[in-house]
Amino acid sequence: MSKLPGRKKKKTTPKNLEWTGLNKSLATTFQTVKSKDVPPEFETATKKVKELQSLLNDMQKQCRSYDKTVQAFGNAGTAVVSNMTEFVESLSETDILATLLSEFHPLIQGFVTNLLAFKEHMKVKLHASTDTLINEHVSPARISRKRWEDCRVELDVTTRRVDSMLRSTSIDPVRMFVAMSQCHFSNIREKQSFDFSTDSLGDTLWIRDFSYLRDIAELLIQMHECFLKSYTIFYNKEAFRESIKEQIALKREQMENRLQFRAQERQNETEQAFEDRYVPLVLLLSSDDLALVNAISVTAGSEQEQILGTVIKILDAYKKTLPIIELTIVQEVEKTTSSSTLFRGNSCATKLMSQFTKMTGKDYLFETMQDLIQEVIDNPAGYEVDETKSGGENVEHNMNKLIETTTKFLDAIVNSIDRCPVQFKTIANYLRTEMVNKFPDAVHTSVGGFIFLRFFCPAILAPESHGLVEGVIDPMARRPLILISKALQNIANGLLFGGKKEPFMLPMNEFIQEKITVVEDFFDQLAVPSDDDYDPLCSYDSVRNNELPKLHKKIVQNLEKITNSLNMYHQEDMILPLCTVLGDLGEVNVEIEPLQRKKKKK
Repeated sequence: MSKLPGRKKKKTTPKNLEWTGLNKSLATTFQTVKSKDVPPEFETATKKVKELQSLLNDMQKQCRSYDKTVQAFGNAGTAVVSNMTEFVESLSETDILATLLSEFHPLIQGFVTNLLAFKEHMKVKLHASTDTLINEHVSPARISRKRWEDCRVELDVTTRRVDSMLRSTSIDPVRMFVAMSQCHFSNIREKQSFDFSTDSLGDTLWIRDFSYLRDIAELLIQMHECFLKSYTIFYNKEAFRESIKEQIALKREQMENRLQFRAQERQNETEQAFEDRYVPLVLLLSSDDLALVNAISVTAGSEQEQILGTVIKILDAYKKTLPIIELTIVQEVEKTTSSSTLFRGNSCATKLMSQFTKMTGKDYLFETMQDLIQEVIDNPAGYEVDETKSGGENVEHNMNKLIETTTKFLDAIVNSIDRCPVQFKTIANYLRTEMVNKFPDAVHTSVGGFIFLRFFCPAILAPESHGLVEGVIDPMARRPLILISKALQNIANGLLFGGKKEPFMLPMNEFIQEKITVVEDFFDQLAVPSDDDYDPLCSYDSVRNNELPKLHKKIVQNLEKITNSLNMYHQEDMILPLCTVLGDLGEVNVEIEPLQRKKKKK
């Protein structure tokens, strides 16, 4: 019958047969560690450290006492000088005593000053020496001793663990090996920490016996020299020597101050030149004909809007945007023969004005239009008034709804006059001022073309491009926005819908006639200039450190295209100043984009 598999019975081996050669070696090491005691010289050194601490404490007390004594002596000397001054002033100028006292007066004053100065020097020196000795030597010695004590405790613990295992009836070789190894390495760490602690204590005692006492001796020598110098001055009465030294020190101080002032002045000039390095480029950008701005814009490609925004931030930071817009308005009105074509083109000045109003009026546009536009997008049904597109809807009902919604838009615009940006009011004032002289009947329509044609209506037509909504707008939701924009634009222009082009909008004419007066009052209020200043779109520091370097790199990158554009628009006079400014600014790490020329077909 086969035996069932089961746990094997553990064989016991006599204690003396379980030890291998390594175990015996560890056991021998353990006995050596166990018998080790704290050496007597370490205990003696510990007592010396305590005596050193006591000595330092006594020295600090003596320094504080000496400090009080010197302070009292200095106060007494100052009082003597003050009393002597008052006494001399009470005597007549011809009195011999007054002359003698006047000679001794600066000597006493100098002695008191030297004494108080030495007192401060002694105080700093002694405190520094004491703190250095405690922080750099005594405290590390204490820490090293504590570390040795910890290692000693660790050795005792591992020793007791091995001793306990040796007294057991059965010994596990693996556990015994681990315990003996821990004991062995604890012994090594204890010995290393003991040696380090002993060396640290020796260094501390050496510093106490030499360096610290050397500092005390140097202070005593300086104190002796201070009193000896003062005694020599009083004994020889050589006041003129001190006067000469003071004059030399004064001249040296004046020279140092002059050199510091000159160095600071040159540094300020360098910093100012660095800050103003882009000013010539800004002046080129703000030229009357906007030649450089136009060349940069037309050669920017898909980055045109971004580049134009950068230019506007730069000009606005230098407070040049509104003056440029004013100048372009004057030039546009002068060359325009009909008010209906004013600012209807897509010139650089028109783009600049549109982009500027878009950037400065962003928050104003959100507050005024966002909720109304979102309401139309969320509920786009019931606005179609063209019977050919209504799909059988009641166009009369839809017209009433369109008029009601347009009224909400118009009221929101008219009631926002108090929130209107200062820049808008300034531009409207420029328009009214110029139009009154040449086209007095078109004053309101010119302001309306600015605020409606260039600001509100584009945002209503394409709210996603102005950040008013997210995502793509459904064509069904776009339709009512188009109709509302047309109605608002006709109100701003004072025009009625005709019967040929859009006959389905004819019912809107009565509403337009009712609101023309309201809108004209809004235009009049908008054209009243404000005395309030405005914050630029971007700070001067930000423009100087970010926008201007970016534009500089872009100009260098597209330099060939820009110069070709200037030649094409007969603005060659701008090329040489531009190259001069770019040369003064230095090189930039960009690759100049070559002009791509069309290949001729063979």
